[in-house]
Amino acid sequence: MTRDGDGPGVEPGDSDANGAVSARLAAMADFAEAHVPSVSGDTVRRASRRRFSLPGPRILAVAACVAAAAIAAALIVNTQLASHPPTALQHPPASTVPKQGRAIAPSRTSIPSGSSTPASPATVPTSLPLVVCPTSFGMPSPAPVPLPASKTVTVLASVAGELEVYSNDQGTMMVLGPRGWACAAMIAADGSGGVVVHPAGESVPAGWADDWGLTPTSGDVAVVGVEQGPCFSCTTGQACPLFPAADTAWVAAYGRPCPGATKPASEAVDQIASGVVAFEDPPGLTGDGIPSGGTYAANGVMTYHPGNPNGSYLETCTLPGSAKAECTATLNNFIADYGNR
Repeated sequence: MTRDGDGPGVEPGDSDANGAVSARLAAMADFAEAHVPSVSGDTVRRASRRRFSLPGPRILAVAACVAAAAIAAALIVNTQLASHPPTALQHPPASTVPKQGRAIAPSRTSIPSGSSTPASPATVPTSLPLVVCPTSFGMPSPAPVPLPASKTVTVLASVAGELEVYSNDQGTMMVLGPRGWACAAMIAADGSGGVVVHPAGESVPAGWADDWGLTPTSGDVAVVGVEQGPCFSCTTGQACPLFPAADTAWVAAYGRPCPGATKPASEAVDQIASGVVAFEDPPGLTGDGIPSGGTYAANGVMTYHPGNPNGSYLETCTLPGSAKAECTATLNNFIADYGNR
């Protein structure tokens, strides 16, 4: 398994993009099965191995505006979900069947007879309900931006009825999550921000975007998206554990090792496109996933484009085996919206 975050990747328009993504992600499952388990300074705020730079759990402000360009929505980040049905899951997907065995891990797609290219399930543009989440700010709260009641996303038709789009009240970050869940959002004065989607009744820590490590027996589940704004230390601090270019930039700027420079051996990482990596934290491992370390594996994607003023984006999908397709859909959608940022 490679840590390369800046080598050749799958570019939008590559004729074999989906097949290449599926083939590389397939190797991650074998990697994960073989392994199961701060830098402080005046420019960076960290807790544990997290890099979210909010000035405080409730001190927040308006985020940087969203760029329009998106990576190809057809990039398929396959995740294989399995494990025991979650006790904390309040609204399990209605049409999925719980599986037994290992929790979320990248999966192999089936190969049709006579074909050497992995098959990609058909996706379709679908209009999904848009939920506006309660949003906290670090400056006087601006008025909510009028948002549409729905958003068109490209997902498998079989899971469309299980999903909704969750947004902060400015429309600057949106993530897919299981339908009917609770959500919250935060926007910081430095341009950072995030959205968390979780079952109603599940306890979410105040600093969920900065440090949300779980105990090995925790059944907590969530979908979390965060953005590290234009702050150089925030962006490189988030990306340097997974991107060599960010690690080099951090050390050159601060003369000390990258926060979280020693990646856990069992955290599987693979580059899936230029400036985009996928990773998996197996059950029990607190790694780059937010949250991670509990009963279920945490699968995620992270972006880093040197010199890009938009910062670094990270999404983690920590769901049980019964929600494999939903987790795949939310990661694909995140790449489509923020993969080039």
